[in-house]
Amino acid sequence: MKPFLCVLLLVLSIASVFVGPFDILSQLQSQESFYVLLELRIPRTFALITIGASLALCGVLLQTLLANPLSEPFTLGLS
Repeated sequence: MKPFLCVLLLVLSIASVFVGPFDILSQLQSQESFYVLLELRIPRTFALITIGASLALCGVLLQTLLANPLSEPFTLGLS
């Protein structure tokens, strides 16, 4: 769980407007940082997490349906 939180803080802090990973909560007081974090970075981060989880689920379903642990999208020409 700790590596996930470290990566999450890193993703939220790196962009064109730098907001330090340890300053995320303290910088929510300024209007610009508040907008950048809550309107731009957090929705994008959750979208990335959701997309990654759905791709992993699709891979597991493909391997389960084909009963082949080595199957990939190229097996059925899905890519």
